Amino acid sequence: MARTRKNTQDPSSVTVDWTAFEAEVSTEGKARLANFAEKYGVWPVDARKMIADQYGDRADFRKGRYGGVFLKPATEVVETVEN
Repeated sequence: MARTRKNTQDPSSVTVDWTAFEAEVSTEGKARLANFAEKYGVWPVDARKMIADQYGDRADFRKGRYGGVFLKPATEVVETVEN
């Protein structure tokens, strides 16, 4: 007997609360990709793409038991003005 396929939402129609995501990362040190995907009803592959699109190079994805989504500190761009 075949299992029924789980329906997910279209990633473009999902509204993500990025401040809550950043708060989870800052308090726990990381966020679990599977939990993020389950919360918003998307596949983990789509969740990874959503996070990468939002944070770019700041997002660090690690596999394994102690893995998850880590955010690197934001770097400020300081322009120097020469006289």
